[in-house]
Amino acid sequence: MSPKAQRIAIAESVGIYLHDGDHAPSNYVFVTDLPDYCNCLNAIHNVEKKLKGMQWLNYVDSLLDVCGCETPTITATAAQRSEAYLRSIGKWEGGSDE
Repeated sequence: MSPKAQRIAIAESVGIYLHDGDHAPSNYVFVTDLPDYCNCLNAIHNVEKKLKGMQWLNYVDSLLDVCGCETPTITATAAQRSEAYLRSIGKWEGGSDE
């Protein structure tokens, strides 16, 4: 899944509406203005804070799968967290190198 596709999927999952025309309504943002969830720990952390109950448990399980045994999840990169988040909500498509 490309980084752009990840940014869009994460944004949509947290209620950010995307607009690709010239004039966006107030509750819409342009794709180019989305947070860089795949490279910024602060951005993906804001998404993680929205997880509740079973969502959180699914996310932790996905993060363990993405990180593997060699990397403690506490040191997971923004890219690993983004992939795990999308996997946990069923929005991950294809492989990590698309």
